[in-house]
Amino acid sequence: MKTTIKRTAKAALRISIKLLIELGVKDHLQQRQIDTLKLILSTIATDCNTTLDSLSRVTGRARSTIQLHLSYLVEHNFVSHVGPAKGGRWKINENPILQ
Repeated sequence: MKTTIKRTAKAALRISIKLLIELGVKDHLQQRQIDTLKLILSTIATDCNTTLDSLSRVTGRARSTIQLHLSYLVEHNFVSHVGPAKGGRWKINENPILQ
């Protein structure tokens, strides 16, 4: 099965990853943390209905670690969750606002 990323999601992903690297350096994140955040963003870009468990499998990190990373991404407006907690979807924001 071939996964594709829509053009807008691909552009948003490219911008988000660039800003994430800059922010990660500013926030003194370790390279491993930045790599995990980039992998989470890439996974969300290809499958907006991804779950914490599937992100945990893809990244090889614990579910609680994924929750912390997602909180970081939401706090810095890289992603947002649309819909209910169960059955909702993730969305990469096109214009993340860095604080």
